[in-house]
Amino acid sequence: MLDIGCGFADLLGYLSDEPSRKPAQYTGVDINQQLLDVGAQHFPDATFIQANILLDDDIPDADVVFMLGVLNFRFQDFDNLDFAHAMISRAFGMARETLVVDLLSQCRDEAYPEEDFVYYYDPAQILRFALSLTPHVELRHDYPSIPQREMMLVMRHAPWTS
Repeated sequence: MLDIGCGFADLLGYLSDEPSRKPAQYTGVDINQQLLDVGAQHFPDATFIQANILLDDDIPDADVVFMLGVLNFRFQDFDNLDFAHAMISRAFGMARETLVVDLLSQCRDEAYPEEDFVYYYDPAQILRFALSLTPHVELRHDYPSIPQREMMLVMRHAPWTS
């Protein structure tokens, strides 16, 4: 698996808590070397790469690619939707089978105040864009707010089979 924007490799930590969930191979990619160093200390058997997936071509492909929390920061200098499209396109190209992305939803939980440093995506826009890349798309928008309302985009190169 490939974890884009892995930070401290918290996803690997979560998966490793249950031996049946631990991936056979894990590569974490992040632009921040200090975060990668901490991840490498905790998970010496994993691979960590400092890179920007939009600029670096030497990142290995993986069966499953995760991009969690990477697209939530609101940019001032460029368009968030354009950035998200570029990141999702590139990450999907790196996934041999599946890409999983989480995003904050414009369909906010009214109990939680809107924050100006995060970006809220229109679920319909995200779904339309994903469908422009593959017909095999799932958009989950049905889980509880934590505290903000999030959505999970799952894109596959082939239909899901059980």
